[in-house]
Amino acid sequence: MRNDHGITYHEGAELDFAALAQLRRAEGWAALTESTLAEQVRGSRFVYTARAAGRLVGFVRAISDGVSNAYICGLIVDPEFRSRGVGSELVRLLVDGRPTIRWSLRANPQAHAFYARLGFVSANDHMALERTSG
Repeated sequence: MRNDHGITYHEGAELDFAALAQLRRAEGWAALTESTLAEQVRGSRFVYTARAAGRLVGFVRAISDGVSNAYICGLIVDPEFRSRGVGSELVRLLVDGRPTIRWSLRANPQAHAFYARLGFVSANDHMALERTSG
């Protein structure tokens, strides 16, 4: 656990899934049930949260083999806590100390500059099989 400016950072999957669902809804992300969120987190190798006064204000997870590849999923920061370095710190916690891992992610165009500041570059060697639910 780290503490930066009243924000604490935690590693691990112990979190309140109702709070995570609420944070996602506040951002306009797809509504997912708490059980679906729990399943996503269970399937993730790395999970970090940011909290302020015990309240969940940031979250990120990554699916990985732990050695060579990792996919960053669902970085989210409460709008009230943006521009305070929360998202950058969550990503830093994921990638620092894991030099052999090639990190990848999908990001909407508005987030490209944020990830570029963290050292990510556009990649043209990825392919995707798009799916729809239901």
